[in-house]
Amino acid sequence: MPEKHRPTLFDKAFAYRCSSEISMLNATLDRSFSPKQERNVLMEVFNQTAGHSWRNNTHWGNDSVPHCSWHGIECHNTNSSVIGITLINNNLVGTLPRSLWKLRNLLILCIGTNANLSGSLDEILSSNMTTLHTLYLAFNNLSGGIPGETLAKMKSLKIIQLCCQSRKGFYGEIPKDIGNLTQLQVLGFGGSRLKGSIPKSISKLKKLWFLDLKSATSLSGGFANLVNLSSLQYMHLSMAGLNGTLPDEFGLYYPAMVECILSGNRFTRSEER
Repeated sequence: MPEKHRPTLFDKAFAYRCSSEISMLNATLDRSFSPKQERNVLMEVFNQTAGHSWRNNTHWGNDSVPHCSWHGIECHNTNSSVIGITLINNNLVGTLPRSLWKLRNLLILCIGTNANLSGSLDEILSSNMTTLHTLYLAFNNLSGGIPGETLAKMKSLKIIQLCCQSRKGFYGEIPKDIGNLTQLQVLGFGGSRLKGSIPKSISKLKKLWFLDLKSATSLSGGFANLVNLSSLQYMHLSMAGLNGTLPDEFGLYYPAMVECILSGNRFTRSEER
């Protein structure tokens, strides 16, 4: 294969951890809320999730330390606008505030592996979180419906990792307009109680290399809307409730495929029809 056509290979572990890569080159900052107001939002996070009991709460709430120096917070290098929150395995207990949308320049929201963090996506997300490119809320205790209309409007998203909630997890359908997220590379709904079919618009996700819908149990239909995702390298669809016929040329659709897990579905091969 000529080098210029060789697919970039990703490590699947990347899809289960939070990216710390932040770039705002040439981006125009939204100054709708002052640094003081953004600090207040962070303090709501602290107060609603038992911040005094976090594993690491260095500088949080310290009036003499800028919020940009608090543990897990990253700000734009020219001012105090919050662009990243990373609180992984930090013993957050409670719920995240509804005011996160006020962080108008937030690029990365990585709050995962906090088994006692509850609440719903409706309480956390807003369609005007248009700068967010990494949404990592895996391995918590979140639940509730999947806000499809909201997610479909967050068009900067590159990573949606919502898998592996500790109890009931999320329910609902994959957003029908998921194809609007043309920058999406990772889509993780593993362990969620999904229903309905895989939407046609998913075929627009030409950069998607990781897809996790495992244990959805109640999806319907087959592969028809996945065959154009030639960039896929990891496809985890075990126990998803899918059915239908696997085409003879199945492997040709995914030239970059590294791992494909389809067990526990109701597929047949073409010659079995």
